[in-house]
Amino acid sequence: MMRKLFVYIGLFLTVYALPIAAQPNWMSDNAAILGKKQLNQIALPGTHNAGTFTIIQSKKGGIFGPKIETSPDTKPLKQILARGSVFTDWAKTQERTTIEMLNDGVRYFDIRVCVDGKGTLMTCHGVYGTSVESMLNDIKAFSDKNTKELILIGFNHFWDRQFQIEQNRKQGEIEGLQKTKWVELIKLIKTKLAGKLVDGNKFSPKSKLEELWKLKKDNQIIALFDSDEVQNDALIWNRKEENTWFAGWELDAFKSNTLSILQNAKDGKYTDKFYAIRSSVTPDENGKLISLGFFNDLYPSSASELADMTNPIALGWIKNDWTGKYPINLIWADYYNRCDLVKLAKHINGIKVDFKDTKIGADTNWTRWKKTASSTK
Repeated sequence: MMRKLFVYIGLFLTVYALPIAAQPNWMSDNAAILGKKQLNQIALPGTHNAGTFTIIQSKKGGIFGPKIETSPDTKPLKQILARGSVFTDWAKTQERTTIEMLNDGVRYFDIRVCVDGKGTLMTCHGVYGTSVESMLNDIKAFSDKNTKELILIGFNHFWDRQFQIEQNRKQGEIEGLQKTKWVELIKLIKTKLAGKLVDGNKFSPKSKLEELWKLKKDNQIIALFDSDEVQNDALIWNRKEENTWFAGWELDAFKSNTLSILQNAKDGKYTDKFYAIRSSVTPDENGKLISLGFFNDLYPSSASELADMTNPIALGWIKNDWTGKYPINLIWADYYNRCDLVKLAKHINGIKVDFKDTKIGADTNWTRWKKTASSTK
């Protein structure tokens, strides 16, 4: 009896408790392979809405739970529906901390910036995540110990309720920050990452990784911005990442749109920029996918379930059909740690990995949505 108990405990720990194999130096460990590649020709694993790991999911289910405090990116309809676990379950897209992501091998962070009611620069995705400052602190601490690991920080959306009020707009209707907050954000990045930021006047997405490694200082962090409000600055790379986001969750359309991005890359349309493809599928704004999950177990009831259904298939296309045929740069994912994303990026870069027992390419309910969704129209 006791022996069986130990066996069960061992199985539990094996399945649920073993951490991801740490890969804090996977780039520098493979310098011979990666060094001569252009920065935008290296496959880098990334996390979509990277700061959401601190979101606390409500324990009260459905739409009958407590009212949730929303962030400035939340549109009016979602504000009405911001109750209980439904809202927080869909707002949270990552479960590993910044340091854990970096040690796992993540090298790109998608960050949505919001200003909270106290004026603090936060991350957000419908609700507030961790602070921008805490993420920068962790990135700096990691880079101090791992001096040849390239890290990209992509600031792609900016939301500020006071700015919206100044523009006479409702919450969630318009992006942007007050001028003072733009200054504060840039200053925060430069201060926290002093001596670490790559000079955009000397380097570009077409620079080779080994060129960065030749610098006397440990410059290996690139701050990417996507806003017309940001002034030209050597340490802030504005408009150097192509906007390749697209809406939709239907499988065939998602695959087709992803392929169009890869074809554009192959045709040389992104030669001067970084660019991303995604396995992170986005629910529609009118809430159809979320409502389907409310009434049918075939569909996801949270962002984590959505990721578990879509990551294996989308990453399977990349691994089995597109690697070697198309250039691949940034790969974004929700709940990256459940889907061997880092291992896939290494494989694309020509680094030998073992895909034994991987979930990449596994069949999921995503392939069965189309028929059921059509019958509900």
